[in-house]
Amino acid sequence: MANRKSACCGVSVLEATLAVLFIIMTTVCVVLITMMVSWKTHTGLTPPPQNHSYLIGVGRADCTGPPAEVPLVSTNTHHQGSLWSVPTLTSRGPSGQYQHSPAGVPLVSTNTHQQGSLWSVPTLTTRGPSGQYQHSPAGVPLVSTNTHHQGSLWSVPTLTTRGPSGQYQHSPAGVPLVSTNTHHQGSLWSVPTLTTRGPSGQYQHSPPGVPLVSTNTHHQGSLWSVPTLTTRGPSGQYQHSPPGVPLVSTNTHHQGSLWSVPTLTTRGPSGQYQHSPPGVPLVSTNTHHQGSLWSVPTLTNRGPSGQYQHSPPGVPLVSTNTHHQGSLWSVPTLTCRGPSGQYQHSPPGVPLMGYANTKQSAAGIHTRLYSRAFIIDDGKRRVVFVTADVGMISQRLRLEVLSALQVKFGDVYRQENVVLSGTHTHSGPGGYFQYTLFMVSSKGFIRSSTTPLVNGIVKSIDIAHRNMKPGRIYRSRGELDHSSLNRSPHSYMNNPEDERHRYKSNTDKQVMVLKFTDLDGDGIGMLTWFSVHAVSMNYTNRMVSSDNMGYASYLLEQDKNPGELPGQGGFVAGFSSSNLGDVSPNVRGPHCVNTGLSCDYLNASCPVGGTKMCQAFGPGNDMFDSTSIIGHNVYRKAKELYASAVEEVTGALHSAHQWVNMTDVTVQINSSHTVSTCTPALGHSFAAGTTDGGGDLNFTQGAVEGDPFWDGIRDALLGEPSNKTQECHHPKPILFNTGEMNWPLPWHPQIIDVQIITIGSVAVVAVPGEMT
Repeated sequence: MANRKSACCGVSVLEATLAVLFIIMTTVCVVLITMMVSWKTHTGLTPPPQNHSYLIGVGRADCTGPPAEVPLVSTNTHHQGSLWSVPTLTSRGPSGQYQHSPAGVPLVSTNTHQQGSLWSVPTLTTRGPSGQYQHSPAGVPLVSTNTHHQGSLWSVPTLTTRGPSGQYQHSPAGVPLVSTNTHHQGSLWSVPTLTTRGPSGQYQHSPPGVPLVSTNTHHQGSLWSVPTLTTRGPSGQYQHSPPGVPLVSTNTHHQGSLWSVPTLTTRGPSGQYQHSPPGVPLVSTNTHHQGSLWSVPTLTNRGPSGQYQHSPPGVPLVSTNTHHQGSLWSVPTLTCRGPSGQYQHSPPGVPLMGYANTKQSAAGIHTRLYSRAFIIDDGKRRVVFVTADVGMISQRLRLEVLSALQVKFGDVYRQENVVLSGTHTHSGPGGYFQYTLFMVSSKGFIRSSTTPLVNGIVKSIDIAHRNMKPGRIYRSRGELDHSSLNRSPHSYMNNPEDERHRYKSNTDKQVMVLKFTDLDGDGIGMLTWFSVHAVSMNYTNRMVSSDNMGYASYLLEQDKNPGELPGQGGFVAGFSSSNLGDVSPNVRGPHCVNTGLSCDYLNASCPVGGTKMCQAFGPGNDMFDSTSIIGHNVYRKAKELYASAVEEVTGALHSAHQWVNMTDVTVQINSSHTVSTCTPALGHSFAAGTTDGGGDLNFTQGAVEGDPFWDGIRDALLGEPSNKTQECHHPKPILFNTGEMNWPLPWHPQIIDVQIITIGSVAVVAVPGEMT
């Protein structure tokens, strides 16, 4: 195809220009081309009779990461819809947050802008005098911990009068008003009279006098109002005269002596002053480093989180205001990413794979990631197809899976009969590659990202292996509109006119379904192929997500497994990638985000801001809404085709696998002209990205000429591409000659694998690239 841009996914930072080329990629981003061909025509064999059955097994396993023994809690991320890792988050309550299924831990969001109803409860129907919704019977009280005004944190029946503090008092049985984050907190508690100032410069209480507490002022030398504060003790703070109420400072920079006590003379292992008997433990809730939040007898060794572990009885370490909270709890082993999409280890979250944005690391979870396996056996041969909620399958990931299968099953599952496919979500973990190009954005190989993927895929195959039973396969096809568009229409128009006239649209709108049943006709699973990128979750997303295809799987499995939690139930619905190159779910098309006008048709750029300002938009109000809409569209069409599938698939199973050196393949164009392939290279248009995620620099799509400035930088840093490579790739101008770059490791593969399996007249072709 002439003048094709060489990138299929967004590039959002400078490093990203080195990060992802899905057209020539090393990973086996499996493209599934379902070809309805006559078995007899191609093999000369007569198909088995129509009542032929197979042994069929289906399985599903979580590949997000193993459950954490101690749930990760992040209290300072922007979106905290699922702070706790739980099996199901299936419906929204009146608070607008997801409710938990049975045994679910309630969702807590402590840093959102409006927190009137932090807990999801059945009914929130009336407003109390506090101006907040009250809970119906059994309601959990509303707690708001970060709103601007917190005069009435608790919803109570009556708040009718103001006391001298200027805050509402509670009626009998009222819960006292607590404000923990307002600017001035001189009178946190509502009391009858506050009439005089003491030496501390704060109002004193008249009898019975509830002490004033200020927890967020700048100076807290005298947090409590007392008659006399005349001398300084060893802590450097004023001591109280008898009866001496202890000083409490919870937000100062240094908190070596949080409590004022008669003697603070020695330091304990935590580096903080210990208390003399009776010794109230030191608590620091807002310091930068919180390695020793509690004063305990011994804090002698550091755990894998990089924080001190407590000796028995060991109160767990909690950090509530640090920037990165991947390891909030100190536990013995923190080796892989937890279900929240954050590291259980001390490093920050795993970088997400797809947009090549080095700043896009996981900070939570939107939906869990699953591997779904389908095994078919005709009595002589066996094939396995796996679709996993990841961007693509790397060579390294595939080889590790095959190695684990060999240990478990011997030679039952091999190179030629196991197909692994990624749904192509751009919000899955990265770091499971072995070539430099794909490790730039993930900043290297990440074992804690790779292991859950390997284990999840192997487990799904193991479950399918153990569930095999006699069954039948049916197929059905249909078309789905309003769910995809071509994001490179100008490039598509460079195809020959007679070729374009073969199709009704510039994208493939066909949906293909394979229906799996047992011999009684009861459904056990289905496989669906539809050509669309899993990029409804855009490049600003920081949540691990299976995106639109994963959402379609979730909806269908919920429909077919009534009463079961997500990720459970016998029916397995796989949605797999197909010929999705340049097919976007962002059906409203590209617009300039700074003006609202359409982007330039030729090079997808904006008059002000260039390609960075050109962004495609989905059908929803935001990326979460768009993911749901596209997922629902695909789900409804797949469900319809599943119900109408009556054409039975019969015939023998076959499979083949081959390694191909793509640098030296001769292709016969016609009777007089042959061409040869060469080493891989990235063009200038690669750095422009796509309308689903554009680049930061002044590159444009469809470029057929180089840029002297960038070419000069390339030549100085990496060397000029060889004449052979430039001639081979012409007219594409080369930005990075990755096929000739081998430091610190080879940047691009030169030998790739291709694969085919046939199930009767259905052929599934697996190739390392994105077909259009």
